[in-house]
Amino acid sequence: MIRWLLRWGVRLGILGLLVFCATGAAMLWTAAKMQDDHGGPRGMQTPVDVAIVLGGGAKPDWIIDFTTRQRVRMGAYHLAQGNARHLIMTGGPMRGTERTAAALMRDFAVEIGADGSKILLEEGARTTFENLRLSFEMMDAKGWTTFAIVSDDYHLARARELARFMGREAAGLGASRGLFYEPTPMQILITLRETAAWGYNFYKVAAWWGLEMMGYSPKERAILIVRSNDCHYSSYS
Repeated sequence: MIRWLLRWGVRLGILGLLVFCATGAAMLWTAAKMQDDHGGPRGMQTPVDVAIVLGGGAKPDWIIDFTTRQRVRMGAYHLAQGNARHLIMTGGPMRGTERTAAALMRDFAVEIGADGSKILLEEGARTTFENLRLSFEMMDAKGWTTFAIVSDDYHLARARELARFMGREAAGLGASRGLFYEPTPMQILITLRETAAWGYNFYKVAAWWGLEMMGYSPKERAILIVRSNDCHYSSYS
């Protein structure tokens, strides 16, 4: 019996590793496709009310990291081109800092020439799911209906799918290029993180559907899923 369990444990472990590797390869392929299809001016063919720029990381010295700066640059580009009428910088308090990612992103956007009066801050989100949910609430309060999502090319597909599961379809996508300019060790770390995050998001999607079948409203579902995030929080989920 023990040998049988060990044998099946090894098989399941190998299967899990193969699935993980396949997911990572698919993520890298999707990143390249996102860059080809939605990088630069290709991202937004029709102007939108707002572009949601998803927050990334920051350092303890209040300097946002490289990939986050790339996202902000892409958002500022589309704002300057008139592709987005407004920007929402979304990101909550950062570990080791006294400010939010959203505020740091807004400051950097203004520093590179963006119109600060057209930038709104969403300062409560800690995950991609919350980035979108809380930004959608801000959109609804403003009466905005069309939006784009701006993020790294490797992260953009997952963000779009999360928006779809919340009943929202992005009218545009802004793919910033960050991963392939990072040092090799950071590329490996980001790839592992994003691959793991896809798996974690399957749980969120399943929970969203399950709660919908039980009769919970979208707002109630979001609150319950956020509570579960409090127990299983990671900065890249």
